[in-house]
Amino acid sequence: MGMGNILLDFITSIDPAATVWFTGLFTLVAALIGAGKLADDCLAKELKEQMTAGLNKAQEVAKSPKAYQLWLMDFNNHLELAFGQRHWSWRCVILSTVISVLTLAMLTIVFMPDANLGVLFLLIVGLAYNALGDYLSLWETRLVLKSAWSLQVKLIVDAVMTILIWSLGILIGTCFLSLTKLVPFEDYGPVNMTIDIIQSVVLALIPVEIRAVLGLPMHTDNIEFVNSLATSFTTSLWLWLHALSYYTLRACGIFRFFDTTKPGLAMALVTSFYLLLFGTLAYFL
Repeated sequence: MGMGNILLDFITSIDPAATVWFTGLFTLVAALIGAGKLADDCLAKELKEQMTAGLNKAQEVAKSPKAYQLWLMDFNNHLELAFGQRHWSWRCVILSTVISVLTLAMLTIVFMPDANLGVLFLLIVGLAYNALGDYLSLWETRLVLKSAWSLQVKLIVDAVMTILIWSLGILIGTCFLSLTKLVPFEDYGPVNMTIDIIQSVVLALIPVEIRAVLGLPMHTDNIEFVNSLATSFTTSLWLWLHALSYYTLRACGIFRFFDTTKPGLAMALVTSFYLLLFGTLAYFL
């Protein structure tokens, strides 16, 4: 068999989906590199110098613990600018509550458009179940961000504490609704109702196929509380942004292999490298 036939057989054996995926990926990479070169040719000298200084500073943060601590303090300042320096203040309480209720409503509208839960129900759930829990969860995220733990430990502690605080918020909210008679639980009891809600959320997060194999119920009640848990995790966005920024800065260490006096091309090449890496992993995983 000739070389041409071998090459032809190889080309015809390629999955069409892979051809489309990697063609788009390499086209995007080529466009990024072209844009980087164009930026270096067209940008003003002062702006290029600022970009070069920024890349050099990012490398310094990536390899210097002291520089990283200063950067982390600056990152935390942005959180305090949004919610205020004092967590136990009316400003923080009101802002946290508004964000909590609006986020719950938005998630329900987007992911459960046919639920027909009603504005009053979302308001009751948001205020009774999420408001206090999300406020405490935001406080916990602030404490974790300021801690001296490693980033991996911070992420684990925050995830565990957020789930525990959400569960506590469900219990407190159920007790409040039971005592005020806003929701009739009859003789079921707030503790049993809380357990049912948490079980329903856990089951809803398990894929149907796995539930079938394990013999778990295929239908769950109180599925709307999945959005309540998701809302609680929005307080962790600050920590996730911190993690994303940190790893981005660590990735900036690769800039030492490039000429940072051409910042546009350097950034395009580094971005292209990570785009190809994660794009390839995304396809095969």
